[in-house]
Amino acid sequence: MVEKHPGGAATRTLLVPTVADRCLQTAVARRLSRSFEEEFLECSYGYRPGRSVDRAIARIRKCREMGYRFVVDADIQAFLDRVPYCPLVTEKVMAANRPL
Repeated sequence: MVEKHPGGAATRTLLVPTVADRCLQTAVARRLSRSFEEEFLECSYGYRPGRSVDRAIARIRKCREMGYRFVVDADIQAFLDRVPYCPLVTEKVMAANRPL
């Protein structure tokens, strides 16, 4: 068990993935990323392929020049720590109507 936060009481099991685990994770991620990308808004930059902090800042500057004055930044801290992972993925696969 390792501490989730240094000095904190919460712990989690430390698991080291195998090569087979990593291969499967990569295959599933590639397959699911296509359908996830279709649902993201154009203004969403977090953890997306081909998007960066620099591009997000450039977009904010451009919007400011266009007269916009507010930026909304949302982050759901530790969201996947509280949501069962498999049902979340299964739901997404089913919504995409395609098998893994």
